[in-house]
Amino acid sequence: MWEYRQGVKIIHAIDTHQSARKMLGVMMRIKDLRREKMGVSQAVMGDEIGMTQATISRIENGEQNTTVEKLERVAKYLGVSVPELFVQPEKPETLRRLEELLNRCSAEQQDAFLTILEASASVSGGGPDNGQAR
Repeated sequence: MWEYRQGVKIIHAIDTHQSARKMLGVMMRIKDLRREKMGVSQAVMGDEIGMTQATISRIENGEQNTTVEKLERVAKYLGVSVPELFVQPEKPETLRRLEELLNRCSAEQQDAFLTILEASASVSGGGPDNGQAR
């Protein structure tokens, strides 16, 4: 639901819990897209879209409610639509399987598993492009 206050369209939460979960996803999605797709800092992104680094940080960390206009500027810069900010990309099958396995393990087993993965990654070079020419 959209609500107008003092001439500015803002997001109005109907179901606080559900809206909070969605906004957390949006914040993380903005941060992920900014880092992974664009490879820029908050300051660079802010300069490009007319916001301060502090504003971008507060939006990404959920410390500031935001206007639709700001979400539109962010989405345009990131090359997605505003609704796409609310959709988390599907996890690759491997990550889903790992998550399922970890959820069935005790905390001690999870720590042991992560230690093994970290050791394996450091030995093999740690990246998906290991051994490939650049």
